[in-house]
Amino acid sequence: MKQKITFLLAILMSFMMQFSFAQERTVSGTVTSVGDGIPIPGVNVIV
Repeated sequence: MKQKITFLLAILMSFMMQFSFAQERTVSGTVTSVGDGIPIPGVNVIV
């Protein structure tokens, strides 16, 4: 019984690791003003 629980926990943790790696992305681009399209320096974007 204890081996079964350990095995199930190992499987569960491996699935959790896949989800955490799937969330890692890099977003890049340029933020511009709406009026004249000039890039805005020093902008931080949080997604």
